[in-house]
Amino acid sequence: MFSPASFPNGVLIYDLSTSFPSISHLALSPFELFREPLMILGLADGTEYASVDPVELAKQETDVDSSQNGSGSYDDLFREMDLLREEYPKVLVHKLLIFDKKPVSSIPLLLPDHVMFVPPVEELKTTTMKTVMCDVTATLLAELTTYARSIQALTTIESPVSPEVTSPSWSDQSTNAIGLENARAAPVPRATSPAGMIDKRMSMPSPFPSSVSERPRSSMGSRPGTPTEGARGRAGGDRELGLPFGRPNGDVGPLGTAARSSAATGLRDSSRDRMSIQGFGSGSISERNRNRGKGRIGIVMGTFYLLAGRWNDALRELVENTNRVQAFSDHIWYAKGVENILVCLLLCAWKGIDFEISSVVSPYGERAPPPRRPMPTPSAGTLEGEKPDPTMEAARHALEKLSDFLPDSLNMIVNIYDRAAANNETLPDNAFSEIIIRISKLLATLHVFSGSLTRDALEALISNAPLESFAPNASSRLYIRPSRRDIAELAYKALPPGNSNITIADRILALAGVASVMSMLGLQRKKAIVVKEYLATFIPALIEARKAGAAELGIHPAAGLSAMSMIGSPNPGHNISNSQRSEHGFKDLLTAIGQVYGVAIPEASKPSRYSGPGPSINGVKTSHDSSEPHAATPDELNEKILQEAFVRSFGNLHLKYDTLRIGLAFCEALPDFDGVLQLSATMLRAAGPATVSGSNASTISVTLAKEEQVRLATNIPRTLGAAKTLNVEGLEADYWDDFLVRAVHVLEPPPSLQTIGHAKSDLDLEPRKQATEPGGPFIYDHLSKTIDKTAAENALVAGDQSVFAVELQNPFEFEVEIDWLKLAIEGMQVDSLEENLVLGPSRIQTFWIAAKIQQPGKLKITGCTVKVTGCRERTFPIYDHSWAPEQEIKLKHIGLVAGKLADAYPASQEGSSKKAMTEVGPIVSDLPVTVIGEQPLLEIVSVSLSQTSIMILEGERQSFTVTVKNVGMKTVVDLLLVHFQDSTIAPLQAAMKNKDVPRPELYELEVQYLRSQALRLLNPDRLHDLIIEPGESVTFDFEVLGKPGLSDGIIQFDYAHLGRTRSEITDRFFTRKAILPLAITVNASIQLSRLDILPFTSNFAWQNQLRVHSQTAAPSPKTPNIRAPAPSAPVNRFTALLDRIGLDNSGPHHCLLLLDLRNAWPVPITIAIDVLSPPTTPSHLSPTTPTPSSSTSPTHNNNNDWPRTYTIHELLHPGHTTRILLVLPKLYIPDPYAPIPILDERNKRQFVRSQGQVSLEAERDLRERFWYRDELLKYVRGRWREEGGMGRTSGGRGMREGELDLRGLRLSRGMLEVLREDDVGVEMVVRGEIGSDDEEGEEKEVVRRLGRSRFEVRVDEFVTVRTKVRNRGVGRIHPMLRLQPRLADQQEGVALDLDRKIAWSGLLQRVLPVLGAGAEVEVDLGFCALCSGEFEIVATVEEVQVLQSEDEGDGSAKGHARARSRTVTLSEDLMKDKGRRVWHASEPCRIVAVEEL
Repeated sequence: MFSPASFPNGVLIYDLSTSFPSISHLALSPFELFREPLMILGLADGTEYASVDPVELAKQETDVDSSQNGSGSYDDLFREMDLLREEYPKVLVHKLLIFDKKPVSSIPLLLPDHVMFVPPVEELKTTTMKTVMCDVTATLLAELTTYARSIQALTTIESPVSPEVTSPSWSDQSTNAIGLENARAAPVPRATSPAGMIDKRMSMPSPFPSSVSERPRSSMGSRPGTPTEGARGRAGGDRELGLPFGRPNGDVGPLGTAARSSAATGLRDSSRDRMSIQGFGSGSISERNRNRGKGRIGIVMGTFYLLAGRWNDALRELVENTNRVQAFSDHIWYAKGVENILVCLLLCAWKGIDFEISSVVSPYGERAPPPRRPMPTPSAGTLEGEKPDPTMEAARHALEKLSDFLPDSLNMIVNIYDRAAANNETLPDNAFSEIIIRISKLLATLHVFSGSLTRDALEALISNAPLESFAPNASSRLYIRPSRRDIAELAYKALPPGNSNITIADRILALAGVASVMSMLGLQRKKAIVVKEYLATFIPALIEARKAGAAELGIHPAAGLSAMSMIGSPNPGHNISNSQRSEHGFKDLLTAIGQVYGVAIPEASKPSRYSGPGPSINGVKTSHDSSEPHAATPDELNEKILQEAFVRSFGNLHLKYDTLRIGLAFCEALPDFDGVLQLSATMLRAAGPATVSGSNASTISVTLAKEEQVRLATNIPRTLGAAKTLNVEGLEADYWDDFLVRAVHVLEPPPSLQTIGHAKSDLDLEPRKQATEPGGPFIYDHLSKTIDKTAAENALVAGDQSVFAVELQNPFEFEVEIDWLKLAIEGMQVDSLEENLVLGPSRIQTFWIAAKIQQPGKLKITGCTVKVTGCRERTFPIYDHSWAPEQEIKLKHIGLVAGKLADAYPASQEGSSKKAMTEVGPIVSDLPVTVIGEQPLLEIVSVSLSQTSIMILEGERQSFTVTVKNVGMKTVVDLLLVHFQDSTIAPLQAAMKNKDVPRPELYELEVQYLRSQALRLLNPDRLHDLIIEPGESVTFDFEVLGKPGLSDGIIQFDYAHLGRTRSEITDRFFTRKAILPLAITVNASIQLSRLDILPFTSNFAWQNQLRVHSQTAAPSPKTPNIRAPAPSAPVNRFTALLDRIGLDNSGPHHCLLLLDLRNAWPVPITIAIDVLSPPTTPSHLSPTTPTPSSSTSPTHNNNNDWPRTYTIHELLHPGHTTRILLVLPKLYIPDPYAPIPILDERNKRQFVRSQGQVSLEAERDLRERFWYRDELLKYVRGRWREEGGMGRTSGGRGMREGELDLRGLRLSRGMLEVLREDDVGVEMVVRGEIGSDDEEGEEKEVVRRLGRSRFEVRVDEFVTVRTKVRNRGVGRIHPMLRLQPRLADQQEGVALDLDRKIAWSGLLQRVLPVLGAGAEVEVDLGFCALCSGEFEIVATVEEVQVLQSEDEGDGSAKGHARARSRTVTLSEDLMKDKGRRVWHASEPCRIVAVEEL
């Protein structure tokens, strides 16, 4: 009937399974014949068993090595096969395949018929795996013929119904419903069976007739092996249930009355009662039942042909009998026949066999289907991969027609089953669910391939090929029939109802099938919902199975399944590992669900079993797998963090937790140790903040309750303990917080061992000088930030023990146990390890790690390698900056599209899809460390001060000595630097940082900071080539200056061993330091209480000059008569001071400086005030004289700097105040509005904005007072000396002495007007007429000079008033002189008829020539007094026009150099008065007219 020799073109498709079907599935046979297992194959490894050849057995007995190849016995295999035959008697074929063994041909056949040998691969010649399967198939087809004939002999077959009572075991021989025992009672002799023939296969041409062909044929038809022609009667609409079909032994089938439901049984019993009273004939109920039974048997026979590979015969048989059951309204079998016909059509189309579509599978009958909607692609109806062939046009058109009919035919099948359910012919829930799933998968495959049965579609349906070759886009889905929504609604019908009595296994299969359909359609969220229900249904079954297995073995239920898998295994741990690796598909499924809900589930780890001690560091096992997370770079970790943050940004948090809880419960029910570890860590990761917070970890919110956090944390050690009990090693979880390491820094060693970084400029020991120009085009340079970074670099000494502080965070409410912790260092090998640490809950905790670096160099600490208990070793970068992922403001995508990364998007979709790729991740920090060579150790052994304390007075300087010693044993000190720090520096620095400080005050702060240091080294030159050998001592001399606010000081010795000269140092270097703290007490000495400047007459200077002139030369006849001054008072200190006025280079103009000084020290003090005489040449006209902006104060106690001085001494008693009177020459500054200089480069600012609204006049006044005060301090200094027995200084010198600080004086506007001189000087002299002295001589004297500007003339005598105008400035002026005569002591502008009292010849107002720098001009005016009295002539000089200086007007005088920018010049021009200026004479010329002289 199914002989392969008669039908060599048949094809069999095997569906192999490693488990036996359940009873509920076996109960569906023969309605669904594929439910019944037809063959059991036993597989054995021949190398594990001894040979059956006696020659080889004898050889193995003598050869010990050969006997080791196989130690098992074939009797055990044969015994196991006999047990399987007894346990499953209904299985048609039992075969044992022994691989890697040659068949025995040298001896008579001793093995059973069901044993077959498969030679090794290298010896496969005529016998191959294909020929072996052909032999097995021939045996199966022979037995299948017997089975089919036994079914064909029945009268009817009952339809499957929903059972309420569990059927007996299918393997029980007493309930064998098919009755193959009688068929096997007289079997064909084994010697002549196909299985018993050696090297003769029924699937190939053979001269021997088959046993099946020799058996007598039944009377089913004239053509052997073909279906019989049955009647095609059309019965009425009444339906009758089939009677129980009989068996040869008279047994009742498994789906008899005992297996039916009570309702169906009652209905059928009543139907039988009605049938019993009906009549007989062709239209009777009995006849319809007989015809219906024939149709059912015909459908089963067609299924046999289908299974045996005779698809054309199966199609004819199925079409015929499907029409028969349709005629008699047998809905269930009608639907089954249509389903099997469609399977035949698909198989024929798959193999390219010509077929014809019957009208029985079409819902339209003989009518043509409605026209199909055109597809957007023209090649939708063609077979992929085939070229147009005229011979294949018929098959192509038939396939296209099948594609058109298939959706409607499948829909018709569903409707038929629904119609049967309406007629109380309900299929079992498991059968109905699987039918719906099969139909849904077929429709889904059509939908994926755009509704056409292409070659890929057929391969996917028949060969289960993957569906990745084609996927319809969103636009083409509109034309595909049926739609995804319709298919999903159909698939949901396969879900069994909640009150169904379906088994858990069948419910799980139904859920899995529905999830598969949703996955094919791309409905991921619907699939996730079904899979969650699938897992929730699976969990109780696993728990029950584990309990049952544990009860059988008598062990704890927690290890039930694991212990069952260990039964009979010599290596239990190996079995557990294999079982866990086989669950990789479940992890992929859970990962897919996590992607739907926004949960990043890590991949399953690969546990490994240690065969011995693995690699270790200080006894701690480590992993060196490059695929582990700890081998990832910081950039890869940041990319992973961004991806996880992007996934976390969408989805509902509670749905994520539910998904993870279900997965965790499933893994616990298996038990899957690795799954429990990974999902517990994943749930903690999902609950964590995933942000880098501030320094307080208690403010971080974790969205899980504390109890659940603790439960998840305890899952890990509990699972590891269970795995260890089962001898499973290598299971570890991924730590759940990527931001474990928050900071790493070097713990500062003791001060004597600390290292300090220095720049090469620190080697310059000269005093700090004011920079005249900035170092670059900008005062602020952002590139200078790199200096700060290197300055903050940590430096360690090779060979010293260093301690690092590591800050770890734990935002969760449970403790984290750390097995070991070490530093991740790049650059060199460093030993650092700390073990058995405990990180507390909800905190950032600091741990200390000791490390010892042996060699110098540079290294970088990139993080920490941490081994948390239960977690794999991992290197965590340092995250010390706060970070949080950016929240998307505009939602541009929803659903699963929002969860895809930007690289999976089309190029046109830009925006929020690229956020994950463009967002800046957390900043990864590192700690650079410089390791220098071994360094010496310097200690301070002695100080000349008592208890390192000293008491001095303000302005006093005292010296002391300090001795240092190199106590190191190996290295010498070849570099020694000395730095100072005192209590006045910090307030000065804080005041200088204040931006609101005026420029003059800032200048004073800088002078105090840079030029008036409290501590200094007296002999700095000896530091250049100083070398201190080990054990050697060196003494240094220091000096301390008493300053207000000085209370303590520090002398810091920076020393190092460089091993090279200072000129060879090109970069930074590091030193150690030795610190000497000093306690300093500064008491007040002389205090400046008050200052005032008063005007002073110029007559004293004129008289002194006249006196000196009269002593050195005789009076000339042309010299006007000068009246000698009256005799002076007795000589005293002030008289001696007045006698010096005018005799130096100071000129005639002076002022008085009043200083009120107070002695605050309880000892009399002698004060000495020195006043410097002005130079012969003005400073602004001398190129060698320093300018005010660059001048410095005179050095203390250096009288060589003050050669032209006069000194005033005053003894001041304790608590007394005295006033010192000084006569100073008036001062002139050519540019009093120049910018105030900045001594410290750090205080320079490129853009300065005034904090207050300062007017231009106020700014000019501020600058002018600053420059005149600065000039005044150059000419005055003060000194003091203690008089009395108040003790000596600590240096052993005489009485205390020091300097008087006069920088506290401030000038008011009135003082400034008295102190300064104008740019233009005007001087007037009255002379007699030329020649009058020759005629009259002394008797006709007309002019007598009474003072510098006071003259006496005779009435009615002409005299000459000579006015001298002098330009003191540095620029040119074009002046105009205006003389104004008036009566003395009268207000200006009072008209008193001057023309009647005085007369003059010449112009009172005239324009003078241009005067250069230092030039002068004289102008004469004739004057005659007409009456006696006192007159005054006031001189005024006004600028005619503003002239440009020569250096500004001639730009080419400086060569071809590029001119500087005039930005500064333009800004400073606003401060200068550029209008026409007016100058007045300092004193008028007073003329006294008398009758007689």
